[in-house]
Amino acid sequence: MTNSLEVRNKLIDILRRDLIGPNPDLDQDFAREVLTEKPSRWYVGGFIVPAYDGVAPVIPDDEETAEETADDLLANETLDCAVEGEVDEKDSTDQPARDRFLPSSIGLTVVLPETVSQVTLRATGGNYKTEPPLPDALLIPELSKKGKPKPEKPENLRWVRVSGEAAIVLDVTRNQSGIPLPESAAPQRPGGGIEVAVHQRVLRQKTPEGAEERLRVITVFLVNRRRSTKAPYKDVAYAFQTRIELECADGFYPRSDLSTYQSDDFDLRLGDLHYRDVREYAVGRNTSAGWQERRDVTNDPLPVTRVWTDFLPQQEVERVVPARIDGVEFGMEALARAAISGAEAVSAALDSLPDLYAEWRRGQEGSMTGLAPRRLETGQALLENVDTAGSRIRDGIDVLKRDTIAREAFGLMNTASFFGVTAPSVHQMVLTLKRAGLIRRQPGLARSIELLIEPDSLPRL
Repeated sequence: MTNSLEVRNKLIDILRRDLIGPNPDLDQDFAREVLTEKPSRWYVGGFIVPAYDGVAPVIPDDEETAEETADDLLANETLDCAVEGEVDEKDSTDQPARDRFLPSSIGLTVVLPETVSQVTLRATGGNYKTEPPLPDALLIPELSKKGKPKPEKPENLRWVRVSGEAAIVLDVTRNQSGIPLPESAAPQRPGGGIEVAVHQRVLRQKTPEGAEERLRVITVFLVNRRRSTKAPYKDVAYAFQTRIELECADGFYPRSDLSTYQSDDFDLRLGDLHYRDVREYAVGRNTSAGWQERRDVTNDPLPVTRVWTDFLPQQEVERVVPARIDGVEFGMEALARAAISGAEAVSAALDSLPDLYAEWRRGQEGSMTGLAPRRLETGQALLENVDTAGSRIRDGIDVLKRDTIAREAFGLMNTASFFGVTAPSVHQMVLTLKRAGLIRRQPGLARSIELLIEPDSLPRL
């Protein structure tokens, strides 16, 4: 690793492995990892548990309940009780039991042209089996019989990962459920498996430009329909590191949120204008989503043909740095020196700023070509603000060139900002204005400054 970006990516990779587990495409060295603790304790997310199938569960006996409680890190955690034995003023035994709900499915929502009828689903994940293998009487609830001696629990139990992967072509023109995923049963628990469900609806909408679109909104779910197992070995039926990947050669359609475009709130319309080119090609259910954006040799976007679920999403935040403009001085220390030197130095430092600002404004106006009507209205309102700001910049520079007091205050302000010392510098500004007969104040009394000149004699900024 030679730079900070590589170090950061390595840390993110380690964090993903530690919180979620192996990725089928990135972590071949962990494909058959061996854990000394059950994986639901090792990993904090990325797994789905068997869904409730309507069958009344077998009531565990006291010994099984004690085992599960002792084995579950979250069993005794509540919002009102700390983990390490500290209790609230109320007796914790008076508090109702708090169930912990875990997801039994993950999903991915995408938008496609209405004419698309098929997508390819690739589902991957990891199953964990015990070594040595456990007897069925310790796993299968139906085999529990009160009064019958239980098999001895093995010592030094290990959990060995077994990779799972399947690909199927889905018909997305109709709603479906219960589609079995091939070879998705739990390795140690017969019965059931992972199922696929498809929900679709046709969407007709108008684009900001006024064109009518006919689209199909599709959600694909993976549901854990495996048979559950007894505590404390429920992880045998869990599906870990579950991941959905959808592929469509025609390309997925970017999801549109027209509420901000149609809003009367200017801030929302401003966001719609600024982020009009930001695309969202998938939405996760019980997870986040990711996709791959590509461009051709002319830098035009290519269709997004792959989307996937992502339990640890990332977002790049662009670095914001001050613009460097040739011919304009922005250094606070240099501006303070220019103010002290006189009008000519201020003119040399700042005179080109209004013209360069106007040139930038013309470039912004040129980029508005082709905007949708309401976005064009928002852009024009912003240009009016730019014109106002440009006039204030030009008038402010003129004041600095002709007014000694304004120039002295400008120098003090830049000096204070440069050294990070605000209060004394502001105080010196106040004393300067008082000596010049422009204000009157009572020392030590808050908000006692009075202006001694007519407002009409001040420059309009």
